[in-house]
Amino acid sequence: MKRPTTYFMQSPPGPETVINGDRYIYFGGTSYLGLHAHPEVIDAACDAMQKLGLHSASSRARVGNVQPVVDVERLAAKYFGSEDAFYFVSGYLSIWVILHALQDEFDTFIVDSGCHYSITDAVRCFGKPMFDFSSRDASSLEQKLSSLPASSRNPLLISDGVFSADGSLAPVEKYVDVLARWGGGGILLDDAHGFGVVGASGRGTFEQAGMWTSINSESALGENIVRLYACGTLSKALGGFGGIVTGSIAFIHKLKSSTRLFNAASAPPTPVAAASAKSLEILLREPDRLERLRLNIHRIKSGLSQMGLDVIESPSAIVGLVTGDDSNMQNIHERLKQSGIFVPYAASYSGGGGGFLRISVFSTHTSEMIDELLSAVALLV
Repeated sequence: MKRPTTYFMQSPPGPETVINGDRYIYFGGTSYLGLHAHPEVIDAACDAMQKLGLHSASSRARVGNVQPVVDVERLAAKYFGSEDAFYFVSGYLSIWVILHALQDEFDTFIVDSGCHYSITDAVRCFGKPMFDFSSRDASSLEQKLSSLPASSRNPLLISDGVFSADGSLAPVEKYVDVLARWGGGGILLDDAHGFGVVGASGRGTFEQAGMWTSINSESALGENIVRLYACGTLSKALGGFGGIVTGSIAFIHKLKSSTRLFNAASAPPTPVAAASAKSLEILLREPDRLERLRLNIHRIKSGLSQMGLDVIESPSAIVGLVTGDDSNMQNIHERLKQSGIFVPYAASYSGGGGGFLRISVFSTHTSEMIDELLSAVALLV
């Protein structure tokens, strides 16, 4: 059996990246706003390491607060237009963190069948009845609700906001309609790939649907028959690392007191927090990064569509490209590499599916880079 290729990234991720010793035009990963290699971000991390060390070596409930961690929460709240925020060590834990605050309010979890591994891993920790429905299918959701046992009267629907394999969005407007007709409940989105990309201000899938002002707010619970929650990460579009939840002061206090992360775990590493805070600061002063990303998304998706390829229409920075069988997709991946373009081939992917190329779009890709990708793909499909 042939050993799979192991890839090593030997430069910061960006529109040009060194992989296994070769420099490629890079359309992989998740650095959608082009901040992971920003000089100010790197300098902020180095400066924090020199001044404050690796981390505070204490929980935040004791003496473990350092200014960069607090800055992330302040700047994230500002970016998302919220009162407060909770910053913790990993975006993979975001659903787990928020479910600690919600577990007593909902008796049943209904999970999108195509969701990320982090969602199913988190849901299994709480011991509540769990059902799934067909991915992004409001009719399937409605059927599932109609078949729930009598004991399930307050369900929480849990889904990706942006699905990480193909860039499709959860149809939250339809979900709200279905749940409202059924009698209520809640919707929780892991919007790891939506934060920083989707919505007028980059606040994610709920903002795209015109619902952001109702998110993660205790005061809104009595006003809406369907309650809305969102969580995410700084590691995808936002140029940093770690999990992030923003919301009302009351809701964030509930989060911090519901899990052991604030009271018993070390704070995120200080250099990582400093880099994350600097990324948020840059985004707040350079909102045109999001506009450049959107222009690039449109350029790639329209170019692929004009070739007759099946491209999901969504504002996300992800394109899942399938044409032919797995062998053909691997061949296209290799041929693109030979042309100096790296687009990852996914034999399998979190959320289901496989045998496709996962194209990521960055705000820092030039028009020439995108056109070079499109020209190369046109010769191979």
